[in-house]
Amino acid sequence: MTRAQEHGLQLLESRGSDMAMRGERPGERESAKRRGDESVASVRLERSVRAAAVASLDEGEFVRRLHQAGVLVRPRFVADRDDVVAGYSVAVRPGNRDETIVWHGGGRLARDLTLPRFRDGWPDTPQSAQAGVDEWRATWRNPMRYTPVAPGRE
Repeated sequence: MTRAQEHGLQLLESRGSDMAMRGERPGERESAKRRGDESVASVRLERSVRAAAVASLDEGEFVRRLHQAGVLVRPRFVADRDDVVAGYSVAVRPGNRDETIVWHGGGRLARDLTLPRFRDGWPDTPQSAQAGVDEWRATWRNPMRYTPVAPGRE
């Protein structure tokens, strides 16, 4: 008998999957409350990232869709390189200049929101890889003033 059964608890399906979201922290709830937001930033970001990833056919489109959703995004390059992206971080666009930007790594939002996971579903061609790197570089320079390098289907 498992501990959950012993106490009459039911295991959630999400517990065994790789799609579990992380919990909300008290500080995040307080911050959202001060801003008048109904949900914490990490939950909103998780939803935006998931929606952008599902709708995107490649990495470049993913970056453009995140920006269209009002999300700040920046790449995490492999050490000493600016042509190989290993991961990414996202943040809610601040409402004013005094507001601190809090960055969240994709894997911190949810286990299935890592860049390597997304890449499993996108084409792996030199052209798509270069297009993705071009968009990442464009947002890396200044996430607040990102301009897409190439227009996409979005």
